[in-house]
Amino acid sequence: MITKERVAKCYEWYYTWPIMDSHITKRLWGECLEVYESNPPNAHGRPLIFIIMIKKLVGDMEATMTIVQGTIEKIKILSFLPCV
Repeated sequence: MITKERVAKCYEWYYTWPIMDSHITKRLWGECLEVYESNPPNAHGRPLIFIIMIKKLVGDMEATMTIVQGTIEKIKILSFLPCV
């Protein structure tokens, strides 16, 4: 059963994660905080910032992969062979 006490313990646990502030680039952290602060105060907490960060990273990776895929499809292998 979910109780206020269990939720509070989860929040305490998330605050022990060092990844949140010390292992994220300042740009990514700033972008995540913008989204975080646009949410109502009662939704704030480490789980929210973590979800925002993961969604941002996945979105960036998908955009990058689309660009890479488009580039790979345009590459002509023959242009990289020295004897052709």
